[in-house]
Amino acid sequence: MKRLCDLKGRPLLLINGDVDAYAPAFLQDALFQAACEPKTYWEVPGAHHGEYAKKAPEEYARHLRDFFDAALLSGS
Repeated sequence: MKRLCDLKGRPLLLINGDVDAYAPAFLQDALFQAACEPKTYWEVPGAHHGEYAKKAPEEYARHLRDFFDAALLSGS
């Protein structure tokens, strides 16, 4: 987990489902806490691993668009 800060200022988006057996909440929380800024965490209600777009399609698209807009267009 210490290596998360090796991103050296590059934005990080962590997405997790709140019923994801492969990445339980305590693990995602630990990863998020270990990461350096800038960082964003979004927990998708009712989503298992990889079901984010299925469970919350509009929110998923918005989170990705907002993240990439901020990460890639902030210098424009």
